[in-house]
Amino acid sequence: MKLYHGSPNGSIDVLKPQQSNHEKEYVYFITHEVLAVLYAYNPIERPGGFYTYSFGKNGEVYYNEFFEGQLEKIYSGKSGYVYSINNDDYNLTKLEKMPWVYLSEKPIKVEKPLFISDIYEEILRLEKEGKIIINRYETLSNEQREKYRNVVIKDIEMKDLKNRMENSYAKFLHEYFPDLI
Repeated sequence: MKLYHGSPNGSIDVLKPQQSNHEKEYVYFITHEVLAVLYAYNPIERPGGFYTYSFGKNGEVYYNEFFEGQLEKIYSGKSGYVYSINNDDYNLTKLEKMPWVYLSEKPIKVEKPLFISDIYEEILRLEKEGKIIINRYETLSNEQREKYRNVVIKDIEMKDLKNRMENSYAKFLHEYFPDLI
């Protein structure tokens, strides 16, 4: 099975474990190339991230806008790289709660990545090909908007971001959700 890794850095020969949200340092790989495209740019410093995707009942990948114009505001004009490996060549750990994610505690040698000059344009291309479904903010019901707003509120509270405004995630949320933080 082919696995993918998105990065803003294109000069990598070996992916090395880095700080993560999962106790140890890992190299992350994912089963969906379209998710690697999303991960090729992160508007927040590691280990944070703002990736608002979800999966449908049949494995469809959705990108959910939590605020108006989110996809374009985050990704337009941003470039990145998608690396890939053959999972059969490595002994990677599959995350139980996130079965599309594989981890390595050891460095992984990679080949030349795919360069994406404009991630926003690439996501729109993937949408036209049916590889991702974009739930644009203006098409959401009031209930969906409130649900996404509550996700952000819970994250702000859980990470105590109102008292950590120097944090890159707090700054990001303040820019796009100024009434919340």
